[in-house]
Amino acid sequence: MSFYQSVLGGSLTLKTYAEAMANQAPEGWEDKIAYAELKTGNSCIKAWDSKLANAEARKIELEVAGDDEQKLRNIFDALCDGGKAKHPLEPQPRGGLTGRLFDKFGLDWIVSIGARK
Repeated sequence: MSFYQSVLGGSLTLKTYAEAMANQAPEGWEDKIAYAELKTGNSCIKAWDSKLANAEARKIELEVAGDDEQKLRNIFDALCDGGKAKHPLEPQPRGGLTGRLFDKFGLDWIVSIGARK
């Protein structure tokens, strides 16, 4: 999550298992991170360990969208660092620009600039 904070900005809150689960933390896991929350403006990304997550849980795409072209181009480039652009930022038929990538952790991202309604 620190990587995403460096890309997206905002404030990051991390909680250990001991903080998140009080006396129910698995033995030896008390100091490991169980929960993270990244707040950026009016948006929030939350992540946590879950025994309920399945192997297919990674079959998602995350999207960052907005109108600030330079900021979103910088985000696209930063997310590509250590990852790979699948489709560069390109003009779309409906207007605006869209690009797809996977980051250094293997997560898929879409970056959309303008004209997304």
